[in-house]
Amino acid sequence: PLMRAFRVDKMTFAALHATLELFLHPQTLSATHPVTAMISLSKEKLKRRATRLAGRLKKVLPSTWNIQVEPSTSEIGGGALPDRALPTFVVALYPPPDVSPHTTARAFREQTPAVFGRVGAGCLLLDVRTMGPDDSSIVEQAATCIGVAL
Repeated sequence: PLMRAFRVDKMTFAALHATLELFLHPQTLSATHPVTAMISLSKEKLKRRATRLAGRLKKVLPSTWNIQVEPSTSEIGGGALPDRALPTFVVALYPPPDVSPHTTARAFREQTPAVFGRVGAGCLLLDVRTMGPDDSSIVEQAATCIGVAL
């Protein structure tokens, strides 16, 4: 029964086929493959995105929050690129002293849709390399709810 449950079906093969076909056209790959698009973003574009997002969050979170744009690294992941990191920019959310970064991270995750970041030294880091161009409004909406709740 487990072999039947884990067997690859036609839909899985179709999805794999469609994804692999994207790689036949390297000139348009970053426009059609989201992960390749994220990997190929320039540092300048990432810094602009982070600066815009930080500005939006400063407008919706209380003034007791310290919001900074900081350089960081993004890990690409396992598989073909284990332990490979790329330079990026993050929006660092330093909550007020009575709110922990872990509480902040949980509050963002509990939003709909969930917003995931990583906890750094005293802050929550939101990596703009992992966000789509339209995701800043989702993060801003989550921050608005969190600013009221925390």
